[in-house]
Amino acid sequence: MKRRKLLMALLIIDLLVIVAYLGGSWYFSGILLAFPHATLAEDQARTDLPEPAELGLPAPENVTIAAAGETLAGWYFENELNGDCGMLLLHGRSSTRYGALRFAPLFWDRGCDLLLFD
Repeated sequence: MKRRKLLMALLIIDLLVIVAYLGGSWYFSGILLAFPHATLAEDQARTDLPEPAELGLPAPENVTIAAAGETLAGWYFENELNGDCGMLLLHGRSSTRYGALRFAPLFWDRGCDLLLFD
């Protein structure tokens, strides 16, 4: 009888763990996959980041990259210092290239060419 109660308690605990795991998986997958998207203007206004010229960068060259039926838009900055390096700067999951722009001066001062895209 005691053994049966122990098995029943373990079964209930297992079911609670499974339900918690499935519920947590559903909740966090929704956070990761369904996030708000912003335009460049909305993201710049929200983050209060400066324009590239205010960071000491030249005017960017607008570039597009065709990938899997989509077209990615970005900025290319060619550095005249010729540091023999290039950096691909990516933003976070709910940002735009303005989110990566804050790191650009770090590499620009070292002579790197920069590519930032959405």
